[in-house]
Amino acid sequence: MALILIWVSLPLVPAIDNQSTLIVQYMYDGEEDTKKKIVLTAFGRPAFVTVTVDRNGKVEKNTFEISNEDLSKFWNGFSEIDAVSKSKIVDESVVVDTETHHVFMTMDRTSEGDNSSWYGIVKEEGSEEFLEWLSIIDKK
Repeated sequence: MALILIWVSLPLVPAIDNQSTLIVQYMYDGEEDTKKKIVLTAFGRPAFVTVTVDRNGKVEKNTFEISNEDLSKFWNGFSEIDAVSKSKIVDESVVVDTETHHVFMTMDRTSEGDNSSWYGIVKEEGSEEFLEWLSIIDKK
């Protein structure tokens, strides 16, 4: 599935607190016959993650609570993990495909204002550090 992204975003990931509203959506279809979507929601606390995996039409869904520590670690990864921070989409003409890219959309509302961003990590650039970071929300 190809996505054409037109998005305006700020360069920094704002700090989160217990009053922040966060939504992260992850999409990746790069494994054979498997489509994965993960949604993290934090409307205050606690925060929850829902993982949906479609394998040849058989859909499995798992929802779990994420700790504040893991939430902060995951959120900070957007600016601290090289493979992620370098993949922020700022050019509105960029096209990413969920079969070749790990695609993230982030939205947050803090006391500093609203922000939204897109990230497209090329499958081959998914470093060990990136995969470890992703495992915070991608519980098997």
